[in-house]
Amino acid sequence: VFFFMLICTAISLVFSFVRSSILPFIVVGGLCAVVPLMVFLFETNYARNLTILDVGKMFLIGGLSSLVLTMIFYSPFAYAGEVVSAVLLAPLLEELAKAIIVIFFVAKIKPKNMLTGLLIGFSIGAGFALFENFVYAFDAYSEFLILENNSNKKVKVEKKSKNNKKRT
Repeated sequence: VFFFMLICTAISLVFSFVRSSILPFIVVGGLCAVVPLMVFLFETNYARNLTILDVGKMFLIGGLSSLVLTMIFYSPFAYAGEVVSAVLLAPLLEELAKAIIVIFFVAKIKPKNMLTGLLIGFSIGAGFALFENFVYAFDAYSEFLILENNSNKKVKVEKKSKNNKKRT
């Protein structure tokens, strides 16, 4: 796991220097928190009734589908007010969406012990957290790019107006 994180960090550093972007750090930062714990839970599952591919599918498909389900649940309440939606609705709808996806995977896999159920729930919750953090990070990054782009336009307009004043 350590070498996986080391390789991911090296790749993100290369991409950040080549493209001068912070996005690879967002991806690696999100993975660093959940991948080691998920591998630990996979290794402690003594029944070995799940493969690492099953866990990866639950992580990616379960996490992404629970995030999409949350957005679908949340769409009728989009105009409920920022405080009400952030404090009351968002946690309830997020947990409901994750629970529905966990129930789906539990019904499909039919775990025989508690550790397998824990691994299923953790994989889906970790995938949801990863994708939710990506949404927040990309949203903040896009706002930063918009602000930076607007400030560059303002500087260009100011330079043009100064040049026009010098000519007259």
